[in-house]
Amino acid sequence: MKSRKGFNLVEAVIAMVIIAVAAAGTLSCEFFVAKHSRQARAEMIAARTVQLLLDDWKACKGTENYDPVASLNCGFTQASGKYLVTVDALPLYLSLSSADINSTANTQNNSLALTTYCQ
Repeated sequence: MKSRKGFNLVEAVIAMVIIAVAAAGTLSCEFFVAKHSRQARAEMIAARTVQLLLDDWKACKGTENYDPVASLNCGFTQASGKYLVTVDALPLYLSLSSADINSTANTQNNSLALTTYCQ
């Protein structure tokens, strides 16, 4: 009897399906890694922008009428009570509010609440 060499059609299709499933899993993993990397970068940019604002606000001695547009002069624009700055093609919207934390004590302790939205 003659020995058969090579693959038949069923074996070839099964091998192709196994390779396709493995490739789809790898590509899916790469997609999620890239997505989470972009999200982490956006959060890092937002955190650095907030740190810049806090340092500048502290340099202005924590005034209640702090204005980053006039103080920083680095691309902040104000619209409807919020500030907009674009960093690395990522628009960051910030809102500032000042409150007296310890109103019953004799010492005034101002705080600045920063809210950043990143997508």
